[in-house]
Amino acid sequence: MEQSIIQFIEKQLIIQQKDKIIISLDGTLMSAVLVKLMQKAEIQFETISCIDNSNKIHSLSISLLAEQLSTPVNLIDTTSISEKLNSDSTISARKRITDLYLNLAADVHNGIVTSNLSYSQWCIDFPHKIYKSLEQIHPLAQLHYSEVKDLARGLLITDTVITREPSHYFSKHTDQQLLGFTYTQLEDFLRSGSPANSITDNLITSKIVRNDWALGYKTLQYPEALMENL
Repeated sequence: MEQSIIQFIEKQLIIQQKDKIIISLDGTLMSAVLVKLMQKAEIQFETISCIDNSNKIHSLSISLLAEQLSTPVNLIDTTSISEKLNSDSTISARKRITDLYLNLAADVHNGIVTSNLSYSQWCIDFPHKIYKSLEQIHPLAQLHYSEVKDLARGLLITDTVITREPSHYFSKHTDQQLLGFTYTQLEDFLRSGSPANSITDNLITSKIVRNDWALGYKTLQYPEALMENL
């Protein structure tokens, strides 16, 4: 699994004639896994983190994660940028700023942006999903969240990062609080192939982006070798 992802990324750099990988270090386990993979494969990369400077906990967690991963990170304060642009400071506005900076970094460094979404997050109507608007590759889009955890353990990422309650970007809530179910419940649902008509399964069904996923799935850039995991 690990080698398949690395080979896929190396191949994409050659095909697209790019020099670097651009990673959004957003505090998620997926972003940490991508950093460790690039370090292990000795692939050049840049890390960018768009932070909410008014949320000190978020800013501190990003800095600590970068320190644990032994990687430098370019911190972008979306709050001050929103003020300078006379823009609102909502989560959607900050995500747009993140989009812009990732694209800018890709242009400046002749790089490819990688998405941090696992298969679990691609399948649902997730309030923080921003990556479908960018031309990028999706190295983890075939892995359930539990498989990302397994990959992280193999990369010797610390337990504090692996077991941290998933949350995304600028929200002060966990993914479970936002979605109403856990990734374990979502994975069980996706693997079973049909709902069990429980309250949780009905909630998951309401958030599955069936048409969107069916259309976007065919155009994703992902390691074909990982298809066997589904």
